[in-house]
Amino acid sequence: MLPRSHLCLLLACLALACDDADGDKLPGDSGAPSSVQDEDGDGYEVGEDCEDQDAAVHPGATEVCDGIDNDCDGDVDEGVTDSWYQDADGDSYGDPDSALDACEQPSGYVGNGTDCDDTLASAHPSANEICDGTDNDCDGEIDEDVMLSFWADADHDDYGDPELVQEACEQPHGYADNDQDCDDADAEVNPAAEERCNGIDDDCDGDVDEGVTSTWYADADADGYGDPGATTEDCEAPTGYADNAQDCDDADAGANPAASEICDGTDNDCDGSVDEDDADDASTWYADLDGDGFGNQADSAAACTQPKGYVADDSDCDDGDGAVNPDASELCNGYDDDCDGDVDEDDAADAATWYLDSDGDGFGDASATTLACDQPEGYSADDTDCDDGDATVSPAAAESCNGADDDCDGDVDEGVMDIFYADADGDGFGDAASTDEACEAPSGYVDNDSDCDDGDAAVNPDATELCNGYDDDCDGTSDEADAADATTWYADRDADGYGDAAASTVACDQPSGYVADDTDCDDYDDDIHPAADELCDGADNDCDGDVDEDDATDATTWYADADADGYGDPANGASACDQPSGHVADDSDCDDGDAAINPAAAEVCDGADNDCDGYVDEDDPDLTDGATWYADADGDGYGNAAYVLEACEQPSGYVADDTDCDDGDAAAHPGAQELCDGADNDCDGVPAEDAAA
Repeated sequence: MLPRSHLCLLLACLALACDDADGDKLPGDSGAPSSVQDEDGDGYEVGEDCEDQDAAVHPGATEVCDGIDNDCDGDVDEGVTDSWYQDADGDSYGDPDSALDACEQPSGYVGNGTDCDDTLASAHPSANEICDGTDNDCDGEIDEDVMLSFWADADHDDYGDPELVQEACEQPHGYADNDQDCDDADAEVNPAAEERCNGIDDDCDGDVDEGVTSTWYADADADGYGDPGATTEDCEAPTGYADNAQDCDDADAGANPAASEICDGTDNDCDGSVDEDDADDASTWYADLDGDGFGNQADSAAACTQPKGYVADDSDCDDGDGAVNPDASELCNGYDDDCDGDVDEDDAADAATWYLDSDGDGFGDASATTLACDQPEGYSADDTDCDDGDATVSPAAAESCNGADDDCDGDVDEGVMDIFYADADGDGFGDAASTDEACEAPSGYVDNDSDCDDGDAAVNPDATELCNGYDDDCDGTSDEADAADATTWYADRDADGYGDAAASTVACDQPSGYVADDTDCDDYDDDIHPAADELCDGADNDCDGDVDEDDATDATTWYADADADGYGDPANGASACDQPSGHVADDSDCDDGDAAINPAAAEVCDGADNDCDGYVDEDDPDLTDGATWYADADGDGYGNAAYVLEACEQPSGYVADDTDCDDGDAAAHPGAQELCDGADNDCDGVPAEDAAA
């Protein structure tokens, strides 16, 4: 556009000096100078022009959006403004009910009016729908395609019934996030359960009793033993079946592992052998090791048939010598050769000559004889006695100091004097290093040399051995185990310092691996002894004769469950390894006198803390008899069905009604006046425009 000064000059030129192409005058041109004022030279006089200071403003000019009545029609910016919509939540989408026409975009406004909730920045046409009870993407639907599927879990085993599904944003109470339960009436039947032998598909895998049945064996002869070749699988033993496969002939009740073997050519006792030696009717055979046809009664064997090297006769008295048997001749050999029960009788073929020994000194009189295998009483094999009337005289007699030839050697008293030993300490025992020969003991001498210390009367072979480092009893050893004051020591195999009373030894000094204590009750376990702590492990750890007593260090605290609801009284506990009757491991009961009150109980509106959570009649989704209340965010007395609370008493901000269709607008609720504002004011499902129509 030309500057105003240039435009005015151009218009003046046109008005005063120029004609149009066909010679006509411009408007107002009479051919003479005009007296009508047109200050801006736009060809419109004052009175026609609404702004004679601006050549761009005159009737017929194009209206532009500049806040000026460009075409002088009395309206400013008509038909050239843009519509702007308030964007209160700053999400770049405007509220169609809050529009403003302007040339430029006002602050807080945008060029579109497609927002369905200008109070919530997460709700606009470009938003992703999320599960929150709001039409996030402004398509007129709430939570479409984003709700999750949940399946009814009636038995509360965390597995749902595939036939009962519910769509929701969050998992409802009593529902599971899976549809894998095959029996929602039984909490013990689910995919995590262990299969039991009960005719039920416990683990929901489509198979019944798989892997838990037992193998049973046909018992056709009813002898309690089964046929390994005839089996069946079942939970319980079927009729005609046994729990073992030990029968070797299931057609014969007399043939089984408990039967007695007999000599009949059959394996009666099912041990794999026939007619073995322990058969009840087996014969007794006697060993004939020397092959003389006579058996040894002390070496017998039972068998159904005669074993090799055995005979039926049992009269041999020496089965290691074929020359000894009932048919043999008796000899003087110290054996009963003829097995008649007598040995070396006088009529033996090789009987000896014996000489009378009247004085019984072992030497006989050569003039008095008899025949016998063994020396007869009063007889001797020797015939050299020189005086058979005096027993003290014989070749074997010791010469004594008596003036006689006691030893029949022709000499008198030769070499018969005795050696005597000095007894300096007078204890009756002599010193081998100090001797004297005589017929009688000299004073201060004794007839033995067994003293090992002739200077100490307390040391001699008759003395008592003591633990003192000396050989008190002269046996060549000091402080041996039989010392009078020796200590009893007890084996300590586990080296815990406590010994086994059943394994002891006596010694002066403590042997390796032994202790003086004998109170260990298990000497093979170093964790078990009188000083050990008692544990709950089935053992008498502290050797007091009791097992797993209540003071065991790892004993469990059990709590009285007087009302038998499975929850214990925290004020009434008892320590024990095993659970006492009437006690449980849980201590969370808040009223052990009422089985209906415990942490697993449902809260009810009764003024009591039914579920032991420290609150009474609290708002709880599990409240069984509470009322249902609905959020009334806009305070219009009508609640939002999407926001529910179970409570005994009406919570603040909640009402019993659930029919509000817009809980963010107090003017929108059932019974409200319908307005032509594009909203369903009275919640009847008919938009404002339809109602207006």
